[in-house]
Amino acid sequence: MPFSWIALGSYGRREPFPASDGDSAIAWEGPDDPEVADALRAIAERVIAGMAAAGIRPCPEGAVASSSLFARSLGGWERAADGWLADPDRARGLTLLAVAVEGATVTGHVALAQRLAEAFERAPTREATLRRLAIGALGRRPPTGFLRDLVLERRGRRRGVLDIKEAGVAPIVDLARWAALAAGVTAASTGERLRAAADRGTLDADDAAVLGEAFELLCALRMEHQVDRIRNGLPPDDLVEPSRLTPLSRRGLREAFRAINRVQRGVAVQLGVRAR
Repeated sequence: MPFSWIALGSYGRREPFPASDGDSAIAWEGPDDPEVADALRAIAERVIAGMAAAGIRPCPEGAVASSSLFARSLGGWERAADGWLADPDRARGLTLLAVAVEGATVTGHVALAQRLAEAFERAPTREATLRRLAIGALGRRPPTGFLRDLVLERRGRRRGVLDIKEAGVAPIVDLARWAALAAGVTAASTGERLRAAADRGTLDADDAAVLGEAFELLCALRMEHQVDRIRNGLPPDDLVEPSRLTPLSRRGLREAFRAINRVQRGVAVQLGVRAR
């Protein structure tokens, strides 16, 4: 039975970090046969265990090829995509669609991203889904609390530290995904998505350039932090202590967050929605 192993999320975008989860999926060419599904999920369990032994932890939220949600026939994936597009709120549709369009085939015979893109393009609810994706992207806002030039989370158990992924990297990834899908681009890196969105006019060229620069800065700080933790015998994470950054890095971080906020406000005005 011909099948494909698909990398999702940051691995699908070719943007993984030491702390990144190993999101994955399987698609096979053939009928929705439970026996085939069980056999392929058993293979997936072995692969995922090997990845974990190599230091790539499986997604804690279950976005892995051993899950029935992420192991489907090609026809099953297309039907699921049609369902998610028709009703993004059903069965975590919007989240699953966002993950699925990150897909990059690692090995096998199926170009899942292309088939999902075709399903997306022909969907009568495409514009409504794009709007929902944009609203979701606007919901992730960089922290705006400042204390002695340090950008801090203002409440919760992470008070006093910065989750650099949630605060800065993820909002740019979300904006790039929405703008690229609006431009007809699915599986691609964040930088490629931003360039495609600028070329096709779904995102202002200056905004795309600013987001690209902010993304590079945030990724560099994130990688430096994670590598530093590994060198000190600690597990990598995304929780940066701003007080440990150089003054230049702190200024760059503040400017990056301000740029993201400015672009989010502009997109909100463009779409006639309210940025949260």
